[in-house]
Amino acid sequence: MAGKYWEDEEPITAETSANVLKLYPAAGKLQVARPMWKDKDGKTCNGKMVVLDLVAAGESAEARALMRKVLETITK
Repeated sequence: MAGKYWEDEEPITAETSANVLKLYPAAGKLQVARPMWKDKDGKTCNGKMVVLDLVAAGESAEARALMRKVLETITK
């Protein structure tokens, strides 16, 4: 049985002041999360996260158009 994609593949990671982006190219997944934080005991915790299935999104012309719009917006 194969492991979970985040255990099997090292992501390409980019961090901003508000987000952590992790791309798993082989799995076709993009994670977008809030920054990591420390709890009251000092333990580092992951921020809230959503995962975009890039393979499924690529099946939709509307989703591809939306992603192009996202790229246009962040590269202005």
